[in-house]
Amino acid sequence: MKYMLSDEELELVFSATIRLVTENGIWGCTLFEIGQEAGIPEGRILDCYASKNELFVAYYQWIQQQIIDEFQEIEDFEEFSLQEKLQLFLENQLEALGPHRQFVKKTFIPLFISPLSCLHGKKYRTAFRETMKSFLDGALVNQEISPQIYQKMIPDLLGAYYIFILGYWIKDDSEDYVNTSQVLDLTLGVVVEPLQSQLTEKTKELISLLFRLHLYPRLGTIMGVFTRFKKSFSPQGAGATEAE
Repeated sequence: MKYMLSDEELELVFSATIRLVTENGIWGCTLFEIGQEAGIPEGRILDCYASKNELFVAYYQWIQQQIIDEFQEIEDFEEFSLQEKLQLFLENQLEALGPHRQFVKKTFIPLFISPLSCLHGKKYRTAFRETMKSFLDGALVNQEISPQIYQKMIPDLLGAYYIFILGYWIKDDSEDYVNTSQVLDLTLGVVVEPLQSQLTEKTKELISLLFRLHLYPRLGTIMGVFTRFKKSFSPQGAGATEAE
């Protein structure tokens, strides 16, 4: 029977994982070393996780579950609009991951972008998909959106949007990540609005292809363009842009 870590052991393992990966990179530590760092008896961590990537995914899943548990404590959460739920979910994710941003940077590509990410993150994506589905079901009940032929694919599209926001955030060097907050504010409405209409399989494939081939490799450029755009609308920035 597979050993299950207690809540206390789980926190120790995640703390050790974050510490070692941040210091040494994802290839600079082993599961055995993470177990030693966490004070877990020899072999026990190997019984819990088949690979480091499985452990990394478990951390993200743990963060997500904590956020969902917090939502259940909000008395009128089901009355929130779809956009409000998505924004609160994304903001809470970034806030929870904030203290461990270097860890997120080092695990982002293998877990979310690489071709093998479909294997590593299956459990996490399943949990994420269920969360998004619950938000969408609530929007249907509240008549925010109409029933859609391709309803089942929408959680995956929202997953692609989440990856974009997460990828932008790890490259954001603005104070308090204000650029990420503004990008989230500006784009979330654009993401939610099309849910009023039908989406096709080709639309899903196109968005996924554009993200993997163009959006992620150009996150740095996108950030620069957005910063310049923001400055052009500020009193000081307008003068600076003209001077250039």
